[in-house]
Amino acid sequence: MKKLVAKCMAIIMALVLLMATAAMAEPAEGKVDLSGQKIGLMIYSTTTPWAINITDGFEALCKEVGAETAIAEAGNPGEIMTAAENLYGAGVTGVMCMMDGSIGDKVQEYFDSKQIPVSYAWGNYIDADYFPAMCGSDYYAGSVSSMDYEAACEMTQYCIDRGADKWVFLGMPEGSGVANDNRAIGFKDTLAANNLELLAEVRSYDKVEGSQNLITNYPDLNGFGAGLNAAKNAGGVLEQAGKTGANEVYMFCYEAAEDYVVEYFEAERLHGCADGCIGHMQVALALLFSQMTGQRVVDDTGMAASLRMPYLIAYNADEYNQMHSFSYDGNMPFSNEEFIDMIGADYATFESITGDYSIESVAARK
Repeated sequence: MKKLVAKCMAIIMALVLLMATAAMAEPAEGKVDLSGQKIGLMIYSTTTPWAINITDGFEALCKEVGAETAIAEAGNPGEIMTAAENLYGAGVTGVMCMMDGSIGDKVQEYFDSKQIPVSYAWGNYIDADYFPAMCGSDYYAGSVSSMDYEAACEMTQYCIDRGADKWVFLGMPEGSGVANDNRAIGFKDTLAANNLELLAEVRSYDKVEGSQNLITNYPDLNGFGAGLNAAKNAGGVLEQAGKTGANEVYMFCYEAAEDYVVEYFEAERLHGCADGCIGHMQVALALLFSQMTGQRVVDDTGMAASLRMPYLIAYNADEYNQMHSFSYDGNMPFSNEEFIDMIGADYATFESITGDYSIESVAARK
């Protein structure tokens, strides 16, 4: 009898151990397990505060689902395909592209040939001429296009309403990316809607020289549109020209994460800053993970989700500090739990998430 009891206990213990082992092998309920996968990120830089923040957030989210990461930098359109090849060489099984959108179709074609899914953020791919062909791919996991045109319109109008009527514009080279071009177009359309003429425009990768050319040649300007992170460069040139008074020159910019931003806002030398791109990255990564787990997010036509998402726009130091508090220093607009919940959600949920994105809506969830 004792031997029988001992055998039964041994069997029971073996079953308990087997069940425990099985439980350890399966992800917890509600979790996503991408162990053994390697996710690549294509990004224009890995050294600016904005880019470092994106890459840190990307790596943290991949770690949350057990995936490894690889990052490839491409500082201009000519380096994009090399970055794609480098990621493939690193053994990626999924890619998120956070580039300027100038050759998104070539990126998609390349990874199509390798049967690797790709999602996109920030680059305004949805407005590119090549988009209809790109989104038809089975390996197109979706995109989140930042609303660059709308942000430019909003920030320009804000400054015009406060008296800015002599404008110059500094942006990236024309044709360098759909997002860059949309910023310039939105700015110019807003001037036209207000019957204002553009004094001059410089489209260049050299922010210092571009600022010098505009400010030196047009000393009477009182509006400076920066379609990139150039407020500090322009501010330095304005200082040399003696134009440092509060509201003497109304200026807006994109994706400025350095310490000077608060100082400029407080001195009323900066009047608008659009950012929050790390939230765009989170949504695009959730689209990629959805496809990689067999839960591709599609709209009513069956096409992978192609969404537009606003920027977070700050107009003063308090708003900027609030935006920075949930976009930088290890913080993201959507919590890890909210991010995990996105994976495999339906299209309507993603539409709601991207449509309701503002400093106020993010703060309300914190």
